[in-house]
Amino acid sequence: MNKALTLIMILLFANLSHSQNNYTNLWESVEKLEAEGLPKSALEVIESIREKAERDNNNTQQIKVLLFKSKLSLILEEDAQLNIIQAFKTQIDKSEFPAKNILENLLANLYWQYFQQNRYKFYNRTKTLEKVDKEDFRTWDLQTLF
Repeated sequence: MNKALTLIMILLFANLSHSQNNYTNLWESVEKLEAEGLPKSALEVIESIREKAERDNNNTQQIKVLLFKSKLSLILEEDAQLNIIQAFKTQIDKSEFPAKNILENLLANLYWQYFQQNRYKFYNRTKTLEKVDKEDFRTWDLQTLF
């Protein structure tokens, strides 16, 4: 009985460490591709990490995927900021504590950074009763953003 329990524990820990090594190897390949200037290829690997993290229900890896994907989207896409915010909102809706709180904090920081970079635009806008686009934060007035 004791030997069987020991064997099961060894197999369980080996499986868990193997799973973690898979993420490590995948992230190393993402960093390598990024260093070589291949962001599209890195995004493909990130997408495979996202799928694996969703299957494993690994919140830490899902958040890391979102951050890396956002970083590469800023390089590759024209309206990346809006897409990044939408991706964060979607992930927040799917997440639970504590991942949800971490993502909400990151989203608030994204809004704050956008405000810091475009402060002059917000100060020149007047408050409106009706929003032109409730999803596009770039068209909001200062009070709505805060």
